[in-house]
Amino acid sequence: MSNGDPPAAQYRLLAPHFLSGGIYYDANTVITAGVQVPANWVPSLNVDALNAAAASAMYSAGPRQNCYENRNQYQQENYWNIGYSPFLVAQTYWQYLPSQNMWEFVSPYGSFAPVGAS
Repeated sequence: MSNGDPPAAQYRLLAPHFLSGGIYYDANTVITAGVQVPANWVPSLNVDALNAAAASAMYSAGPRQNCYENRNQYQQENYWNIGYSPFLVAQTYWQYLPSQNMWEFVSPYGSFAPVGAS
């Protein structure tokens, strides 16, 4: 990164991940776009944004099935039974609002418009 470039997206893994090149990273590992993953990496549902660039990338990826905070269901569907920590809590996540049929993006890194559910 040179002067004037925005900071690269950084994420905390909330569950184990196999990333670029099949390298295994345990839960609670901090990864950086352009280092452990490509600069244009689409964040998984089991990461937490650590800066505004990461929050923006998560918002751009949009809400996906199981993208609310039901990480137990996501874990079971991806067979991640080893190394999972229920103590890692996301600050940035999608939350479904059934009364409005909308997804709300919750983040300490800015305000984001709700997205209609399909």
